Amino acid sequence: MGYQDFKHRAITWYLFPMLFGLLFMRQIFVNSQLIPDLLWNILLNISLIVLIICITSIYFLFKGFSLKSFFTTKIGTGDLFFFICITPQFDILNLCFFLIFGSIISLLYQATIFGLSKCFKLKYTSSIPYAGILALLLIPVLLIRDFQLIDLFSRIHLN
Repeated sequence: MGYQDFKHRAITWYLFPMLFGLLFMRQIFVNSQLIPDLLWNILLNISLIVLIICITSIYFLFKGFSLKSFFTTKIGTGDLFFFICITPQFDILNLCFFLIFGSIISLLYQATIFGLSKCFKLKYTSSIPYAGILALLLIPVLLIRDFQLIDLFSRIHLN
């Protein structure tokens, strides 16, 4: 996914259901999460994603963009599908952390590419491969969780 998004700014459609299915099964078999709890997490995470997209699209509507323009120039459908695909992997709080951290990494990537293109007079593409960056970021997050190197994304219980 990351390679396709970086190279073509597009991701093959069948990778999304495969990723969702793999992460869903991983939660059940590797992390021993009960199916009702997993479905509840997915529902909460999708609700959060819908809320974020609605607020962002309303902001761009006030800035003068149409909804069609928002979904074609500001955020890609691949990004939206990727958000849905990772919903089984995180509880709602950790999804927020992952999206915030991924957004910061994406902005740093884009600033670096912009700076390098100015310095070396290279062609600059203003679109950000957001799903690709998040997909590449997901790999170390899963490895860290699997090998318990650092307990970054463990559940936080508020009592």
